[in-house]
Amino acid sequence: MNNNMEQLRKAVESTDYVADAMAITYDDEIMMKTFQYSPFLQALENKGRCYDVDTANVAFFKEAPTNAASFINETENIPDFAVTTYTEVAQRMKTVAEGITISRMAQMGTDKTDLLEREIQRAYFQVNSLIDETLLTGTGTTAAKNFKAVIADSAVNTASANDAITEDAIDDMLSTIIDNNGGRPDLIVTDNFVAKQLKKIAAPYRRYNDQVDIGLGFRVSTYESPDGSAIPIVVDKNMPTANSGAKHSLAIIDSAAIEVKYLMRPSLISDLPASNLAYNQCVASFVTAMNVAPHKCGVIDSITAPVTATAGSGSS
Repeated sequence: MNNNMEQLRKAVESTDYVADAMAITYDDEIMMKTFQYSPFLQALENKGRCYDVDTANVAFFKEAPTNAASFINETENIPDFAVTTYTEVAQRMKTVAEGITISRMAQMGTDKTDLLEREIQRAYFQVNSLIDETLLTGTGTTAAKNFKAVIADSAVNTASANDAITEDAIDDMLSTIIDNNGGRPDLIVTDNFVAKQLKKIAAPYRRYNDQVDIGLGFRVSTYESPDGSAIPIVVDKNMPTANSGAKHSLAIIDSAAIEVKYLMRPSLISDLPASNLAYNQCVASFVTAMNVAPHKCGVIDSITAPVTATAGSGSS
């Protein structure tokens, strides 16, 4: 817990008035742990894709593919061009919150452990984790009260493995994004199940070996793209699964296509009304996100355990 948080806690206990909200900032050790709860979100943060705004209603400009540049003769007319299509999409901030209630007796009567500090830290991790999960699985429906996952857009390139992941499947998706759609993928996001398969792919080919820092010393392995670039592999437990967890997925992301916008980053709200002898607080955030160039991203789904050939199959 940093000095700002400690000062806020003292203010809660000793004054009649405190600020409505205070952004939570932690030292590198705590932030490193935050990566473990919300690795995709933190990777986007490290790449500068998270923005602070000052309005609850925000606009995103979704991009559609357009024509490419070409050479012309010295006096030749400028070639015909198609104006890039940007569709303005308005979206309202979504609220993420986790309540904290610690009785004053429990807090005052414990010498060795600061229960309130522990709960604030836990809530901070959980709020970040839920934002991360929504980036990957959000439905954006009224009932869910969240925003739509950035890999769920209908324009995202998709493929189904229906088997274990293969090097060819990943390379084919990368080639589609890079060669056909002008994307520059710089993140691969998947879960532990698929990551284990990627390690087996790497064993003979050494394509899953180099590690890169994606922020605060959090090092991850990389995959060598067909264009020679090393793409960080972010292992995230929040990746969507299907068929009761038997089918997994892998997302290939051009981070320049993702925009995360905050009206309020995860903050401690400390002036909640109380009618009991307890500390009643919460950690909350106002946030939304969108994939503004979904054609530059891809998802390979239906990744399973290796399919075993049935008895009697194959050539005789």
